[in-house]
Amino acid sequence: MGRRKKNTEGDAVKKNATTQQEGTITHDKDKEPEITEEQLWQGIKPAERQKPIRKILLPLSDERASAYKTLEKKYDVEIIFQPYLKIEPFSLKEFRRQKIKLNEYRTIIFTNRTAVDLFFQFSEKLNQPMPAETKYLCLTEQIAYYLQKYIPFRKRRIGWGTGDVESMAEVGKERFSEYQPMLYPCSDKPNEALIEAFKKRGIEVVPAPMYRTIYCELPVRPEEVDIVAFFTPKDVQAITSNFPEFVKNQGDILVAVFGKRTEEEALKSGFRVDIKAPIGKFTSMAMILDEYLKQRHKIHGEE
Repeated sequence: MGRRKKNTEGDAVKKNATTQQEGTITHDKDKEPEITEEQLWQGIKPAERQKPIRKILLPLSDERASAYKTLEKKYDVEIIFQPYLKIEPFSLKEFRRQKIKLNEYRTIIFTNRTAVDLFFQFSEKLNQPMPAETKYLCLTEQIAYYLQKYIPFRKRRIGWGTGDVESMAEVGKERFSEYQPMLYPCSDKPNEALIEAFKKRGIEVVPAPMYRTIYCELPVRPEEVDIVAFFTPKDVQAITSNFPEFVKNQGDILVAVFGKRTEEEALKSGFRVDIKAPIGKFTSMAMILDEYLKQRHKIHGEE
């Protein structure tokens, strides 16, 4: 019975991780925070938005867009599905040039699923199997449970933070500080804030670039739509890098964000955040966009 319960809990967390990647977070209904109408909206509220909403830019591929298709028909809007960036993995030859022995490191740091996948792929291709005693430190609980795709999940050798590098570094200090230096699979532009967070706790981190992030060409400019959505901090960075003037000229264009870290990145970049999820019972980007559009149509007599 105990084993079955453990597996069920693991499956539940894995399901949670998947829904979060799609712009959804599952909640226990009994624990949903009470959100007043005043708390629900920031920036330009539905009652204040005078200009009709005709176009929405979402950083999703079309095959992941099923939850949003009904919004197009329901509110007569055009949703443009276009990732803002894409991942280009290093070739095996390119990674080999770094002369990194993956299985010589006693702790591995993971900040996203791409890094997890590429790390274990390179480990296999280079014939460098990871020892059973290797420790793994993850940015979030969802990433930690994603490791089950490659290794048995054992809490004594897997730790995680709460979504920011400071919390992850603190867990590293408390649990794995004796197992260093720690290897950090990352992009060709490592997160310097992460390295510094570990350094100030006396932990050496060795970056291991495994992929590069490439900005995608968008079919429209952000200034040409009514809502620009961000799902990750890197989505925000992609838009600010490609369209630096957009931050200054946001005007009445609405910015919708998913997740606290994405909201923080948007605000830090200078955006006004108008719509955010998860909040209260609105646990997905699709749900909060639906609510905004519904309220605006009702208030302005467009239904």
